Amino acid sequence: MYLLVYTYTNLYKSATTKILQEMITPTTKKYNVQEVADSLGIYRGTVINYEKRGIFPPPKRNPINGYREYTEEEVDRLRGIVNGSETAEQN
Repeated sequence: MYLLVYTYTNLYKSATTKILQEMITPTTKKYNVQEVADSLGIYRGTVINYEKRGIFPPPKRNPINGYREYTEEEVDRLRGIVNGSETAEQN
């Protein structure tokens, strides 16, 4: 009986730990404005200017430090706009 309770407790702890780690660890990589600009070969100010002019929608901001956070999909969309293969219209 003790072994069964001990095994169940360990399984519960490991499952709970896994769930908490998934909640804490972001599932997608987030990029800041400088990383996006560097990867696209443009200036940081260009990305911000596109946001101000409405060419590219503003990204979510990190609630702790207020930095812009871009997802891979947003970077790909901006890449299309920079290369001229995508219009400024949103999907």
